Amino acid sequence: MVLAVILMMSMSVAAMAAGENHTITINNSVSGHSYAAYQIFKGDLADDGTLSNIEWGSGVNGADLLAALQAADSNTYGNCKNAADAANVLAANGTFNNSTAKAFAEIAAEHTRGNGSSGTYNETAHNYTITGLEDGYYLIRDTAAVSGADAQTEYILTVTND
Repeated sequence: MVLAVILMMSMSVAAMAAGENHTITINNSVSGHSYAAYQIFKGDLADDGTLSNIEWGSGVNGADLLAALQAADSNTYGNCKNAADAANVLAANGTFNNSTAKAFAEIAAEHTRGNGSSGTYNETAHNYTITGLEDGYYLIRDTAAVSGADAQTEYILTVTND
């Protein structure tokens, strides 16, 4: 069973100064769960928090992802030629907790590469942190093997600040 925890990439996010490494903290994390962050989009982060010159990130096979998006939903992604076009489609849908974002997350998860950036769980604070991330937008995947009444979260796709 998968729990809904979708948040999606706002095209004008608040973030730390461009070029700095960032930290993702997943609050209220349950012991035994671990997460991996995959950079889906990268670009130049401005002081106002917007990302420009968007390209595919290091955590995804961009060409395959774009082809899969177009095959799954040609009406939405049919005119997309690159990462910036795909990011603009997501931004044009307003809120990122919607069916377009959820479908994007499912397809993007199938086209991640490598193991992603992992982090550590803090038993006292009940949070999980992933550090050393470059500017961009990330898909965060719950990598825990679950059993019994436990459940994995759906993909988390927002990085709006450290």
